Amino acid sequence: FGLVGKSLSLFGFQQQLSIFIGILMLLILFLPVKIFNKYNFSKPVFKIISKIKSSLGKELKKKTPDTFLTVGILNGFLPCGLVYMAIMGAVAGGSVWQGSLYM
Repeated sequence: FGLVGKSLSLFGFQQQLSIFIGILMLLILFLPVKIFNKYNFSKPVFKIISKIKSSLGKELKKKTPDTFLTVGILNGFLPCGLVYMAIMGAVAGGSVWQGSLYM
């Protein structure tokens, strides 16, 4: 994630991405409930999350050395505000080493 942050910073794309995501969050906040319920985005998201959870469960049952790496990678895709905050902090670090240390 630090490498991603470094490339975003190099291209000067990080500021535009932050503005776009902020506008998107405001649009989602102010959309009427009828419009939001008409386009149900939760079903595909829940399918993806269930696949990640089942993969995570299978990996936790294994007792191999690479289990912790796989579990750590899969954990980054689970919907948790603290995980996403840590990912964004690692991206903001701007280098591979700072991102690794932050995570």
